[in-house]
Amino acid sequence: MEARAIISTAAWIALVAVVVQSVAELANFGFSFDRAALNADEEYNAFAWASSMSTFAAAFFLFVPAVAAGALNRITLLLAAAIAFLSLDDAVGLHERVAERSVEILDVEVPLQRVFWPLIYFPLLVFVFVILLRMAREVAPPFSTALGGGLALLALAIVAELSSALYIGDDEHTWANAVEVAVEEGAELAGWVLIAGAFAALAYLRAERRA
Repeated sequence: MEARAIISTAAWIALVAVVVQSVAELANFGFSFDRAALNADEEYNAFAWASSMSTFAAAFFLFVPAVAAGALNRITLLLAAAIAFLSLDDAVGLHERVAERSVEILDVEVPLQRVFWPLIYFPLLVFVFVILLRMAREVAPPFSTALGGGLALLALAIVAELSSALYIGDDEHTWANAVEVAVEEGAELAGWVLIAGAFAALAYLRAERRA
């Protein structure tokens, strides 16, 4: 029962976080995008911290319980390391810098930088997605539901950013951009919260069974 409660709590946290973040992003549009604290796409504010920490939580609840149980294998280690790197990347905005540098080198339109970072990170993203999907298929509900839902939301976030290059021009201070950021950042945040919750619940269940 406690494991289900952990996943349920994670789902509620994800919902509340997304609502607060989305409202703040749309409110920032009303302030002509001049409130950095309300910008869900900003690198250094509470929303960026929440996104990075939720990603790190997924790596933590995957890696630490495996070490404690003596069940750490190469795939688990690589997956935890990959997710931890994505957390660090999110915290320092590395993928945005890579995209900006790619745009400069190739001398292409600025909106296309939204396309470059998923392409550059493609092998890493595929590895994380495939392993998480395999894990989701190996466990029963509600763990599989949380992992699968988290993966679906992360995929939505990437699709939202890739597709935005088609309708967002050089001026990002638009209603379309505000909605895209709300969807993209909200899906990413909720996705990692659900995945972290699933890993935490699995860790609790395994510890309870050993006890």
